[in-house]
Amino acid sequence: MKTKNNILLAEKTKLSRFDTFTSKIIWAVDLEKMITGITRIDHLVFVTNISKWGVGQYTSLLKFDTGEILWTIKKVFTSILITDQYVFSLKGSKLEALSLKTGKEHFIISTTFKWTAPKLALIGEKLYLYSKKKVVEVNQKNGQLMEVESPKGLDIQSITILVDEFQMNINTMSTPDSGVYFIDDSGLGGDASGGDGGDGGGGGE
Repeated sequence: MKTKNNILLAEKTKLSRFDTFTSKIIWAVDLEKMITGITRIDHLVFVTNISKWGVGQYTSLLKFDTGEILWTIKKVFTSILITDQYVFSLKGSKLEALSLKTGKEHFIISTTFKWTAPKLALIGEKLYLYSKKKVVEVNQKNGQLMEVESPKGLDIQSITILVDEFQMNINTMSTPDSGVYFIDDSGLGGDASGGDGGDGGGGGE
């Protein structure tokens, strides 16, 4: 969703929405922590920040229209996908679901992919985890996993880059050598898997 003549800008701990046509600030909020990155997804703004003393990394979620802070949690996402109810965060073999409204944990599960970290995709309102060897569907209410075939007309096991239905660039960027990739203004998350390293043998999944 494009908003004409509007930009988001950060000054130390302050985040502002600025109207470039009227040259006026629409709203400004002080997050009380140093801002290290901003990512907007439609009507939501994810902000990564760090304490003034450099200890602890956080993510805040705000409403783009008003600047209202919905929540701030002590967590930095490495790969993320959102629906109208949940924020799904994939890190290695762990999948965590948070409430979009509150930031509180909905569930956290082990994905059962033993030899390679899976990728995450939302297709036709269904949530999938997949590698080159298998595809599982995630029950968004309780985190239960069920092995399934690829969605009709797709072979997601062969897909290396996927832009989901919410127009977020999921699994499009590799993590740096450190293995850590933050939400920032260059994009949202990345492919935390670093490739399907387990395919070479040993019956990996």
